[in-house]
Parts: sequence; structure tokens; C-alpha cells
Amino acid sequence: MLERLEDRASTCFKIFHYRRTHTRINIFSAALVRYSYQELLPAVKAMGIRPRPLLSGYRMCVLDGNHLSGTEHRILETRRHRAAALPGQALAFYDPQWDLISDVIPCECGHAQERSLTEEILAAVHRQDCIAADRNFGTTKIVFGIARKKAFFVIRQHQANLVWKRQGKKRRVGKDASGRWIEEQMVELTDVANNETLTVRRITIQLKKPTQDGAMELHMLTNLPVEDADALKVAELYADRWTIETAFQRLTEDLCCEVNTLGYPKAALFEFCLALVAYNVVSVVKSAMRAAHGKEFVEEQLSSYYLTLKMAQVASGMRIAIAEKHWEVFRTMAVEQFAETLVELAGGMDLRKYTKHKRGPKKLQPKKISGKNIKHVSTAELLAGRA
Repeated sequence: MLERLEDRASTCFKIFHYRRTHTRINIFSAALVRYSYQELLPAVKAMGIRPRPLLSGYRMCVLDGNHLSGTEHRILETRRHRAAALPGQALAFYDPQWDLISDVIPCECGHAQERSLTEEILAAVHRQDCIAADRNFGTTKIVFGIARKKAFFVIRQHQANLVWKRQGKKRRVGKDASGRWIEEQMVELTDVANNETLTVRRITIQLKKPTQDGAMELHMLTNLPVEDADALKVAELYADRWTIETAFQRLTEDLCCEVNTLGYPKAALFEFCLALVAYNVVSVVKSAMRAAHGKEFVEEQLSSYYLTLKMAQVASGMRIAIAEKHWEVFRTMAVEQFAETLVELAGGMDLRKYTKHKRGPKKLQPKKISGKNIKHVSTAELLAGRA
């Protein structure tokens, strides 16, 4: 398996010329994530669980960045700084239909802007992809670059990053599931550097409450054909962009993707990519549980925390109890047989060990005793007065 990963990493090294990630370990880390997606996706599809396609005929990808948290100041150069030491960041491509991370772009510079990785982003986009992203990615190079690759985008408009002008009148097309009015208008984008123009649709969502910036409207740009995705569908696709935030939350809370003792950027990014691979593995286990126990249990009752905790606790014991040669059987299995085996194993799980424990209603907390002259209390005196 390691040999296959090294071959994939070598191929990716030739294709992806990372400027800020041009190191062997970072390229290997990214290749590891792509390899896990390519190997696990057929297995998930073979389980018979067919989630509703978000956009028929396209592969939806949600693009977003994740800055790794500050680490301890163990490295000599960081010890004289009070500020947090940032080991880097990563841009992740998330497949919301299958709940898998399909690609990642590691970057060692914690201060680098996401748009500075434009070349790497475009290298990861394929024909017939539909990229959903926030306004940080709404630049001329990214928008026109995606269109040149015969791919599509649903990106929130950034007023300062694009040259555009209106074409035709704005019209209302209806309300979304939240009761917000949706409007549509044709606009023309201009790539001044290459003297190119691109006609796209500008979808506007009328908000009921202002954003943090005080805006009452959200504007999305898309080059999707109207016959494949009307304005209401485009607004729904952009709303699905938030699914990657849930994925990042699970990475942080369940898989501990950010270890604050890893100060060196390469080590921190490698550990983050390993967490992405682990996320894909957990997602495959969830797919097997959907096939065995139904979608309702996985979506409503399954605790991702208990599932990942049990996997982490049992894995090391299984490696000790079961010789390595016995694991070779999974390498020779056909995809269909592998998927069938996972579903069969999932059917024997004791679901009580993986069920969420819903908390009861919150209790009213007693009012805190405070005062200007009270700076500390004696715990022993408080306990003595308990009776």
C-alpha cells in the first residue's frame, strides 16, 4: 500500500507545482487524502446507499479553508513571541453527496491569503465539477479559470474582486425553503488581463436579518445552465456549502486534527491530512451503518464521538491480536465484496454503544456572589458550611 501511495505522490509531484507547498512531505500528505477518496468512493457506492444527487450530472465540491490553531512555543524561534504560532493552513475540497474529503491543498504559511493558492485550486478542478465557495474565492482568476476548464461554480460575489456590469433587469423567481425572496439577473464579467468576458447569472437572496457586515442581501454568481439549475436550486446549492463547516467541526472535536504540540508546519499539516483520511474512513463506516440500520439512525441518533472513540480504542488491540498477514485478505477483495463485508459487520454492531445521550433541560444556575472587596474565598470554609 505504501508503494502505491508513493507512486501517487510522485505523479502528483509532477502535476501540482505548489509554490508554498513545494516539499515532498506536503505533496505526499495531499496525495494520501486524494488516494483515500479515490479508493473509498467506489466502496461507498457499492453499498447500495444512493443519496439524492445535489446536482444531477455534476460533481459537487465545496471549497473552504481551515487555519490550523496556534501551537505551543516549543520551537526556539517562537519562544520570544507572545502571539500564537500558526503552523499553516489547508484548503479542502469536500464532496457533500458522499460525505468525503476529495482533495486538500496544504500551505505552510499561516498568514497566506486563500486566494494566493489560485494555481493549486485550479489544478484540482476537473471538467463537469461544480465548485461552491465563499466570496474569498470570488476572484477573476478563479472564476475564469474554472470556466476555462469546462467546470462550473456557485460563488458568493465579492464586490471588490470582479469587474462586472448588469445585463437586463432583475426579476423575482420565488421563495426558498426559509421563506426568503430569490432574485435573478444576468451580468457580464470581464477579465481585463486576458480581454475576456463571461456572462453569468447573479442570484440574490433577500435576507430577513442583516449579516455581520450589515448586508441585507447575498449575491451568488454561477455559470450553471438554467435548465440544470434554476435560481432556487442555485440558492440551495450555496446553502449546502455550510456542510463543510460540520466536517471541520468533526475533525476538530472527534478526530483531534490539530495537535498543539506540533509546531513545525510540515508535521502539523501531515497530521491534519491524516485526520482527513481518518474522516473518510469514518464516513465509510457510517455509510455501512446506513445500509445496515437505516439512514434515520445515522442522521439522528448516531454519535460520531462515540464511533470514533471506539474505533481508536479497538484498533490498536486488533493490530496486536490479529497478525498482519490476516489483513491481506482485504487488499485482494473486489470492491463489491469489500462493501458487502463492511455492511455485514455493521449489521452486528451493538447500537446502544454508539447512540447519542440527549441532555435534559438546563437547570437554573444560582446567582453568583460578587463584590468589589471579595477577591477570593476559602474552599474549606464553604465546604464546612455545606451541612
